[in-house]
Amino acid sequence: TGNHEDKLPILLENGVKYFVEDRLDTCFLLQERSITPIVFDQPWNQSVHPFHRVRNWGEIDELIDWDRASDFARPR
Repeated sequence: TGNHEDKLPILLENGVKYFVEDRLDTCFLLQERSITPIVFDQPWNQSVHPFHRVRNWGEIDELIDWDRASDFARPR
């Protein structure tokens, strides 16, 4: 979208429940609106946060498989 704040209305309109994002500011905005953020690991987002962190597509695939068998409630 160009602007990280513009993502939220689009995600809400489309009923998105989970979103992979590399900006922690955006992750906190998503969490406030009941969208579960998943942090894509980057050098600029290494501070402490409460979100799941993934480093590659394989880890995203594991979360999808894990979500099918659980409630996605605990961070990795």
